[in-house]
Amino acid sequence: MACIGVHRIFLKVLVLLLLTLSVQRLYVNNVFAVEEEYSPQSLRLTVYADGMVDVEYVVLVNPLLTSVNVTLPGTFYEDLLVTNEKGLPLDSSILNGKVLVYTLGSWKITFFYTTADLTSKVGRVWTLHVNSPVAFTVKLPVDATIISLSEAPTSIWTTNGHYFITMPAGGQEISYVIGVIGSKERAATLIDEAEQTIKEMKGEGVDTSQAQSKLDEAKTALEEGRYAEAEVLAKEAIELAEKESVKEVVERQPNHLWVFIGLAGIGLAAVLLAFFGFWRRGKHKVERRTREIKVQEILEKRRHLRLEDREAIEFIASAGGEVFEAELREHFKLPKSTVWRMVKRLKREGLVEV
Repeated sequence: MACIGVHRIFLKVLVLLLLTLSVQRLYVNNVFAVEEEYSPQSLRLTVYADGMVDVEYVVLVNPLLTSVNVTLPGTFYEDLLVTNEKGLPLDSSILNGKVLVYTLGSWKITFFYTTADLTSKVGRVWTLHVNSPVAFTVKLPVDATIISLSEAPTSIWTTNGHYFITMPAGGQEISYVIGVIGSKERAATLIDEAEQTIKEMKGEGVDTSQAQSKLDEAKTALEEGRYAEAEVLAKEAIELAEKESVKEVVERQPNHLWVFIGLAGIGLAAVLLAFFGFWRRGKHKVERRTREIKVQEILEKRRHLRLEDREAIEFIASAGGEVFEAELREHFKLPKSTVWRMVKRLKREGLVEV
């Protein structure tokens, strides 16, 4: 009888142990099933003039979890800070493109970080690219002018020179420029410049059909009072013309290779004679004159200048007032034809001598 009693007690303990293990397994499975789950709550973006973006992203999580993996907008997260609903910092680590946060019973977590992955720039036009699971609010830099929106915003307002835009969830784009833009005079000036550039390119035998089409769009925008858009289109027309010019130069080079070979053969003796002549006389150094240039005064009087032209003036002034075109090409990483036209524009303004 004692043996039977012990056997029954052993069976009861075994059953209880199995039940306990089953419950624990169900609990663990349930935890792992929801461990990846979180609910995005809000997204706020503050965009700066240099393209950097401050991000504030709030998500709700299951307080029973000890950790959660969250996908954030962007790829690189500078100065990442994660806090819970009480504002206390939480430990986190970046793993396989996600941020692993040790929530420790928190039900709401907020991410603060800075990234440059959400913006791109073509010419003067910046574009913010966001793919958000929730509606989000964007604060643009001071003096930003909105060029286009991928979708109608939920709301839009201005405060202290900043545009605030609330966009619906999904993949969205906001294009904008910074600085003085949108005046009829400025748009007309850029259109005239585009016409002159295209005319010069045609004279050189360059195909300007794409640039001309973009210029026609700019003229239409100007006539309809869309001055900001007209400026952007005129600028794109100039860039298209310059790109076609560079392409034309590259394509022509193989066809004229024999010309360069012939010239090299004919002029070799002259080059050698000139070299020995200079070698005998000694090297003559090119002396640059250093002068004081009132850059801000020049730029204030010519607000219509393109951004790259203004930057070129500042560079020339920093070099003492004299630079070679090759130095401009090297500093701004621009093709020869683009720098040549930049110099021509500055010469027409009476700002440089060649």
